Amino acid sequence: MPLVDGDLIVYSATRFDFMLAHPETARLATWLRLERHTHPSQREIDSYRAKVDAIAAAQREGRVIDGISAAGLFAMVLRLTETGWSPLTTAIGTDPRAPHQLA
Repeated sequence: MPLVDGDLIVYSATRFDFMLAHPETARLATWLRLERHTHPSQREIDSYRAKVDAIAAAQREGRVIDGISAAGLFAMVLRLTETGWSPLTTAIGTDPRAPHQLA
């Protein structure tokens, strides 16, 4: 999914909603991180680079905080948008789809 104009709020919300609607994708993303023993594909590199570049541009324009590197910030957004399906939420009985969780 695109990260338009470095808008991390829209990207994060869209990605989180997508992960909730498609738990198989969240599981595959987790598995890929655990199994990463080769280099990412050129397609992955290009996709991530475009998103990191968009964040960096937004940082230069003052629309996104610049105290964290663009790559670091993007990595945090990726992980945070997947946390609805973490073992912790299952262990403590929290449903990430519950209305009070999505508010």
